[in-house]
Amino acid sequence: MIVQKEGRGQPVSLRERVHFLDIVRGFALLGIIIVNYFLIVDSVKGFEMASDDVLHKLVSWFAEGKFVTLFSFLFGVGFMIFMDRAAQKVESPNKLF
Repeated sequence: MIVQKEGRGQPVSLRERVHFLDIVRGFALLGIIIVNYFLIVDSVKGFEMASDDVLHKLVSWFAEGKFVTLFSFLFGVGFMIFMDRAAQKVESPNKLF
């Protein structure tokens, strides 16, 4: 049987969440999906159109690598928030890892 202690292992409440981070994280994931779509389609394309080339160059210039970087940065920010909250609840949050 698993016994959970009060205040440990519980998700944060909605008012404790940083909604802006959730929105930007969703935007970053959408960007990653769009870039991956174009990379996959580019590798399996059977015919080409002039508009495809322009669209591929736009995605390449403005998106490739940027959304992954943004998502990685948001992971670091989320981890920092996690460690700050853990430091308030336990004596040594480094022992969590």
